[in-house]
Amino acid sequence: MINKLADTYCESCVQSVLLVAAFGFLACLTAGLGVITPDAEQSDVENRSLQRLPSLPKGIWEIQGFVQGLDRYAVDQSGFRNQFVEWRNRLRFQLFGIIQADRCIVGKDKWLFLERRSTAQFSNVDVISGEWTGRDQATSPWIPFLKDQSDWLDRRGIRFIVAFIPNKYSIYPEQLPDGLTADSEAVPYLPIIHGVEGHPNLRVVDLRDALVGAKSWSLLYSPSDYHWNGRGAYIGLQEISKAIQDWFPNMATPSEDQFILTVENLDLAQNYQKPGLGLARTTSMPELFPSTWYGVEPKNPQAIEVDPPSSTHSLTSSNVRTPKAYESDSATGPHILYIGDSYRWQLSALFAEQVERVVYVDTRESFFDRSLIESENPEVVLFSAHGYFFTRNVDPYSIVDRQNQARASESNAASDKEDLNLIL
Repeated sequence: MINKLADTYCESCVQSVLLVAAFGFLACLTAGLGVITPDAEQSDVENRSLQRLPSLPKGIWEIQGFVQGLDRYAVDQSGFRNQFVEWRNRLRFQLFGIIQADRCIVGKDKWLFLERRSTAQFSNVDVISGEWTGRDQATSPWIPFLKDQSDWLDRRGIRFIVAFIPNKYSIYPEQLPDGLTADSEAVPYLPIIHGVEGHPNLRVVDLRDALVGAKSWSLLYSPSDYHWNGRGAYIGLQEISKAIQDWFPNMATPSEDQFILTVENLDLAQNYQKPGLGLARTTSMPELFPSTWYGVEPKNPQAIEVDPPSSTHSLTSSNVRTPKAYESDSATGPHILYIGDSYRWQLSALFAEQVERVVYVDTRESFFDRSLIESENPEVVLFSAHGYFFTRNVDPYSIVDRQNQARASESNAASDKEDLNLIL
C-alpha cells in the first residue's frame, strides 16, 4: 500500500515537473521572441497601439511611470501575443457564448460602443450614464486654452472654429444595452461649450442636433466602431460650412448633387486605415458584427492633393496621421488649417472640394503648432474633436509643450512619440 502511494506520489511529482517545465519553456519562448523580434507598433487583433520601450527616467519623480511603462511593454511585446489573444477570445465565445470585449460595450443588434481606452482611469459606462465625476476637472483647462488660441489667431486676422463631434451613444442611445441609459446632459464637452460661447473670434459648432435630425435620412455611425461613417461626416461638413459662411458668405453650400452616396461591405481583414470595424476587430471575431459602410464621395473631384507644408514634422509613426494638403481652383471657400482627431478622416475628401486650400493635421502630429500656423497663414483654423477626447484629464498646454519638445530634440523623439500617443 505504501509502495503504491509512493508510486502515485512520484507520478504526480513527475507530471507537475513536466507541466511546470512546459509552461516555463513556453514563457521563455514568448519572452525570447519578444526580445529578438522588432517591437510591434500596432496590435491587429486588439486594434490598438502597443506600448514601446519607455525612455529612462530623468529623475526620481519619473520612476513610477517608467516602471508602469516597462510592465506594459513586457506584456505588449511578448511573443505570440496576437495569437494568444485571438485564441482566448474565440474559445470563450465557442464555449460560453461570451464576446470578450475589453474595449467594447455590446449593445442591441450587436452594436458596439467604446468602453475604455488604455489611458483611462474610469469606465465609459460612467461617462454615458452621467455618473462620471471628473468632467469639470477634465474639461476646465480647455476653456482658457481655446480662448487664448482664439485671441492669438484674432491678432493675426485668422478666424477660429471649434466643432464638437458627439460620440455614437449620444446619437443612437436606443442601441445601448438594456440597463444602460445615456444622460443627454452629461456629454463630456458641454462645460467647454458653455465656457467659450460668445468669445470674440471663436465660433462653436455642436453637431448633436444636426446628426440626430439626420438619423431618418441614413445610418450615420458605424455599428461596429465608434466613428461616424461617410454620411455622418457629410452632415458635419454641412454644419461646419454654415459657420464658415458667416465669415465667408461666398463659400458654396455643400449639396447632395456634388456627392455620390455609396454602400459597401467592408473587408473583414482590412487594417485600421479606414474606420468601420475598429471595435469589432478588438473582439477577434469581426465577422459576427455588421460590416456595411455607408459612405459619401465627391461626384466629380476637383481638388488635388499637394505636398503638405514643409514646416510639418512627423511626431508619430502612423501613416494615417501624416499631414495632408489639398487645393482646388474651382472651390469658393477660404484657406483652412484643420486640426482634428480620427473623426476628420472621413471629412478630408469632402472638405477638399469646398475650399481653395486645406491642410489637415492630426492632433498627435501638430496640436496648435504656432510656427505651422504662421507659415501656413490660413484664413480659418478649424479644430474638431469627439466627446471622449475631452475625458483624458490632460492639460492642453502640456500637449503643445510636449510636441514642441519632441520637434526640438530628435534624440527624445522615440519616447515622446509614445507619450503623445498615450496622451491623445
